[in-house]
Amino acid sequence: MNDMTKQNDQLPADFGDSLMKGIDNTRAGLRVGGGGKPFFRLLKSGNFFYGQQDAPMEEGSRWAVNLSTLARGWVCWGKGAQSGKLLGQVMASIQAPKLPQPAPVDGHPFAEQFGMEMVCLDGEDAGQEVLYKNHSYGFTKAWDALLADIRARHEIDKEYFWPIIVLTSEGYKHPQHGLTFNPIFTVVDWANADGDIAAKAAAPKKAAPKPALKAVEPAEEAEEAVEPTSTVRAHVGQRRRPAGR
Repeated sequence: MNDMTKQNDQLPADFGDSLMKGIDNTRAGLRVGGGGKPFFRLLKSGNFFYGQQDAPMEEGSRWAVNLSTLARGWVCWGKGAQSGKLLGQVMASIQAPKLPQPAPVDGHPFAEQFGMEMVCLDGEDAGQEVLYKNHSYGFTKAWDALLADIRARHEIDKEYFWPIIVLTSEGYKHPQHGLTFNPIFTVVDWANADGDIAAKAAAPKKAAPKPALKAVEPAEEAEEAVEPTSTVRAHVGQRRRPAGR
């Protein structure tokens, strides 16, 4: 009997059930790979695209960020002969403890990565769900600013703190890569967990229509109308001359 067998003899009877529960809990908070959503990305042109067909994002469209999908983790991209090849990736919810940095793959180190899922609210992409994650400095900076906005919003509103953003980009000249673009996430509104938008919820309700006025009889209308110019009506009310004059 080896040491491992000896250790297993001391395991509790419900070890299997307990282990399966731990696996389920771990997998529920762990995100590996794309999660089934089309990838959303900012290309070197400064424009946003999503999916394998590189469908362009409609300029000015609004996207709701799903706060329950905010994630952080690690990603390893190959360099040199393996340039552009994904060598490893592990992501977990930001509500879970930060994952330790994995060991390098073939000498390629893991970089910290952040991500979120979004759904488009209007335009040609309305209803489209995407996954946007990256490890670049520009994305990390924009993501951090978004988190700061969410944190500040939650301080003043405990319900409507789910951000609705418009995505734009700004370019700068990188010393090695030339013209490079960074994403900008501009919060244009806030929603609650049910998707109700704060601006609509706060909008004043339309006043109820006033009840129709009671129909006025024609004779009554004549009395209320401006005095007519008819000579007959003009003499109504004049004093009559005394008799015999």
